[in-house]
Amino acid sequence: MNEKIIKASDSVRKRITIYIAMFVTIAIAIFCVIYMIAIWDEHQPNRGFAIAGIIVFIDIMPLIATFYVKNQSDKTKILFGQNSLYVPGPKWITAGVVQFETIVEYRKVIGMKLTYSHATSILTEPNVPSGAAGSEKLVMKPYIELYTRERKIERILLRGYTKKQIKEMLTQIKARVSQHNSMLADIDIDEMLNNFKFTFKETDSRIDLNKAIEKYRTSKNKN
Repeated sequence: MNEKIIKASDSVRKRITIYIAMFVTIAIAIFCVIYMIAIWDEHQPNRGFAIAGIIVFIDIMPLIATFYVKNQSDKTKILFGQNSLYVPGPKWITAGVVQFETIVEYRKVIGMKLTYSHATSILTEPNVPSGAAGSEKLVMKPYIELYTRERKIERILLRGYTKKQIKEMLTQIKARVSQHNSMLADIDIDEMLNNFKFTFKETDSRIDLNKAIEKYRTSKNKN
């Protein structure tokens, strides 16, 4: 099969929100510069520098946050290669990372599931301040979980993707794995999507992994 890339849907609403935030931030910066000039007191330069520093600090944080959100949105994609799928992770590990770099060989996949979890893609607690507003530790995140014959759980974060894109991702995975084994042959993707409901209760992925391993062993014994 040919290579294919699926990028998270960059909706018009998301783009407009980002550009409005950038415009407002730049407008505040211009206002702050004008205000700083207006209140500058050459007889008290330290006071002027202190006020300027506070203004710059207050103004630069939302600008950095805006560019960070836009940058993360641009990186949200999955590449289906000839032999494996690839999901990029951050170049530098920073606080708040949820999707880490993921590479999965199709020939090793023996199970697939849609799930919600508060953990990261590598099943660790999100590295964010405990109790912070909007903390990733408190948010249930949607994933595709892939189970491998090496008893590994691989996750693909679905945040930012549309239902149509998620269906295409599941279809690509099933088709590419089916070239190596029949472990996903009985999966009905439409039924999987219809049954995928948000839940506040997190299931134990190890149970589903063990089921996939048992199914794989049974299949091998039959052959």
